[in-house]
Amino acid sequence: AIWLVSFKASVLLGLDYGLLASIAFAVITVIYRTQRPKSSILGHITNSGLYYDVDKYEEASEYEGIKIFHSNCSIYFANSDFYVKELKEKTGVNSEELQAARKAKRKQKEKENKQQNSPLQICAKYKDETENVTHEVVPLSNEEQGLRNGELEDKSSESTTEDAVFLEPLSSVHSIILDWTTASFIDSVGAKAIKQVMKEYALVDVRVVIAGCNRSVLAELDALQFFTEEISTDMVFPTVHDAVLHCQHFSSRPPAVSDEV
Repeated sequence: AIWLVSFKASVLLGLDYGLLASIAFAVITVIYRTQRPKSSILGHITNSGLYYDVDKYEEASEYEGIKIFHSNCSIYFANSDFYVKELKEKTGVNSEELQAARKAKRKQKEKENKQQNSPLQICAKYKDETENVTHEVVPLSNEEQGLRNGELEDKSSESTTEDAVFLEPLSSVHSIILDWTTASFIDSVGAKAIKQVMKEYALVDVRVVIAGCNRSVLAELDALQFFTEEISTDMVFPTVHDAVLHCQHFSSRPPAVSDEV
């Protein structure tokens, strides 16, 4: 494309203006390629520490519950939104949809508990003809009925069951690894986008870590105050394989109850 544009511009505009037009077109192609980087999901090659695109290599296989997202470009203001969009599409984990599913699940559980705790009161009336008085009989509540029958309901077991419902993972993916081996720089907009994504995924019990980050990018993240109490340097690993081993160890721990959004 660059050669064709240079040839036509040189013929139509002359050599000087044709070369200027070709240089401008070449710069535009570079900008376009950085705005639309190619991304893929990586898989592990058996008996090695290599990770390749699962769509191109049959030998590459994914680890259960772990997604390795690779993009062949740096992250800055021009492609940060596209990077986040590709991350959600490739991994198949959308934090917004998972949060909505959790809210719907919580509302459904609260509705069921409300129906159980508020049974329908049925009253029976009968008239005592001898005393000319109307008597009203109200059925006993579940708790009173249980006490009368000598069966006390275990409230703790019910709460335990409810907690177990919300401790169930919303997604089969528990960890996402961002492969930054090809990233040469990151600006404030890109760092803010990645930080927001990591916080959103943390709300749905999905851990996001960074792998292959070089020293210059790490220094830029530090200068941009990327690392806080929630996102520490412990979430950065020198290689993808190190990040995979950490995520496998992390998945073996019992999950913690996530806060309500």
